[in-house]
Amino acid sequence: MVLLIGATILLEAAVFAVSGFARLSPRLSQRPPIDGSVFAGVANAFRSPYLVNVSLFVLLFVVSSTFLYFQQAEIVKTSFADRGAQTAFFATIDLAVNILTLGVQLFLSERIVVWLGVAVTLALLLPQSPATSRRYRTMPRRLPRAPSGDGVPSRRATLQRPRYL
Repeated sequence: MVLLIGATILLEAAVFAVSGFARLSPRLSQRPPIDGSVFAGVANAFRSPYLVNVSLFVLLFVVSSTFLYFQQAEIVKTSFADRGAQTAFFATIDLAVNILTLGVQLFLSERIVVWLGVAVTLALLLPQSPATSRRYRTMPRRLPRAPSGDGVPSRRATLQRPRYL
C-alpha cells in the first residue's frame, strides 16, 4: 500500500512538472486542447501509420517478453526446489538487469542513436523480440522514404519524426 501511495505521489509530481514545462514552452502553450473522448484518441492513433507501428512494436515486445518470463519461471521452478532460492534467483536477475539497463540508458543510448540513427537502432532492437522476428524477416529491405516539408519524398531513405510530434 505504501508503494502505491508513493507511486501516486511521484506520478502527480511528474504531471505538475510537465504542465509547468508546457507553460514555459511557447510551442506547447499555443497548441489547442485535445477534444473528444478516449475512443476518439484511439481512433486518431489508428489513423496514423507511425503510431500504429509503434503500438504494434510495443505490443509484440510486451507479449513476447511475458511469454519468455513464464518460460523462465518454469525453468527456475524445475531447477530450484526451495521457493526462497527461486525468489533469490529472480531477485538477482532483476537487480542485474536493472543495473545494466540504467547504465546503458545513462551512458550509451544517446551515443548509439546518434552513431547509428533511429531507424538502424530500432531495426537492431526488433529481432531481439521473438514475436517480431518473423515480421522482421518479411519487411521490405529498404526503409520507406520520408516525405519532406512539401509532401514529396526526400532523397534520404530514413524514418523521420512526424509533423504532429
